[in-house]
Amino acid sequence: MAKVDMMDLERAVDDLGTLRFFPVDSRAAVMDQLRRMMPSREALQWTIQNILLVTAEWPGLSEIRGVLCWKYDALDGIDGYSTLPRFNCIEGEARTLDAHKAVMEGSWPLEMFEGLQVKQLSGEVKAQHFVDPPARPQKRERNRVPTQAELDMLRAEAHSENPEIAKLANEMLRKYNAGAV
Repeated sequence: MAKVDMMDLERAVDDLGTLRFFPVDSRAAVMDQLRRMMPSREALQWTIQNILLVTAEWPGLSEIRGVLCWKYDALDGIDGYSTLPRFNCIEGEARTLDAHKAVMEGSWPLEMFEGLQVKQLSGEVKAQHFVDPPARPQKRERNRVPTQAELDMLRAEAHSENPEIAKLANEMLRKYNAGAV
C-alpha cells in the first residue's frame, strides 16, 4: 500500500471542501489530522469516496475516522465509530448477520463480502472459545475496622433464631473485641 503524500491530502481536502459547512479556515488542520489517521493512499481514497456518497454536509473529523475504521485500522491506532448511514453499528451488525447467514447456507461465495471479516469456526473451536475463564481468587480485606452499622448488625444477628447465623455473628464479635479484625 502506498503512503499518503501531500498531493493526496490536498485532493482529499478539495473533495471534502465540496461538502456544505466544510471549515475552510481550518483546511490545514484537517489535512494534518487526515495525515495522522490515514494508513495508506487506498484508505484515504476509500474513506473520502464513501464520505461523499453518504453525506452532503461536513460530518467532522470523528465521523471521518469512524468511516475509515469501518475497513482500515487508523495509522495513529485510535479507533472511531460512525453514525453515518451505511457505517453505523446497527447497519454493520445487520450486514455481518446477513453475510453469516448467506455463508452458512452456502448461497454466496466468501469473495462477495468485501470489507467483511467472515470466518467459519469448527465446533471444537467454538467450544473452546466459549469456555468460562477460571475464577479469580477474591482479595481478602485485612485490618479493616468495621463500621458502627456493621457492628450493630452483628450484634443483632448474634441473637438470631438461626443458630448458624448467631454462631457466625458471635464469632465475628469475639474477633473484633480481641482486636483480630
